[in-house]
Amino acid sequence: MSRVMKILHTPDDRLIESCRHVNVLDISEVIEMFTLMNQQNAYGLAAPQVGINERFFVTHWGGLFVNPTFIPRVADGKTWAPESCLSLPGKTFMVERWNTIQVDGKFYTGLHARIIQHEYDHLDGLLISEVGVLPEKFSTAERPRNSDHILLGGERGQVPNPSNDASS
Repeated sequence: MSRVMKILHTPDDRLIESCRHVNVLDISEVIEMFTLMNQQNAYGLAAPQVGINERFFVTHWGGLFVNPTFIPRVADGKTWAPESCLSLPGKTFMVERWNTIQVDGKFYTGLHARIIQHEYDHLDGLLISEVGVLPEKFSTAERPRNSDHILLGGERGQVPNPSNDASS
């Protein structure tokens, strides 16, 4: 019997668990995740966001990342940008991420690199609320240290405006 896949929201503890290595990938779950991501018009969706405790995620450009690891290209630096998340509806955080990363021998830059890092964080049980800063605190000294990690929970092609975040 198939269950209906739904996006988990905080404070669901499954969102903050570190995921286990994928040994056998259930392709029906992958297809359902792509469908759900597209229904939400999102940039990406990680397995733990739908209650699957495994290290994989999908992206809007058709990417499927299984047991991924990434290497930052340190010379390209990092950039702060606003991000949202389907699991934290109505919230936006400023997050610093590497501009260029390498995953399985392929380089990703800009928005693609940001999406991969955001989804990768989910696999380690990290949410943008932990690695980011609320927009109203961004200009202060309260930026997190070690945030090696865009609107991923909203419409593609739109960068959120933190000043429009009515949920704060």
